[in-house]
Amino acid sequence: MAALAAAKMGMRVILTEETDWWGGQLTSQAVPPDEHPWIESFGCTRTYREFRDRVRRYY
Repeated sequence: MAALAAAKMGMRVILTEETDWWGGQLTSQAVPPDEHPWIESFGCTRTYREFRDRVRRYY
């Protein structure tokens, strides 16, 4: 998320990952991103929602 935030502010960003599986615990260890029961309808930023949606579509 830090790389995404920096890129949105106009900075040049290089994001690296030593494996072919990016996303940290959310994707590699199946840790659910649902912090509370209402996360699907409200309670997060637009950027975080977009990130979660893209991870779900990718995997």
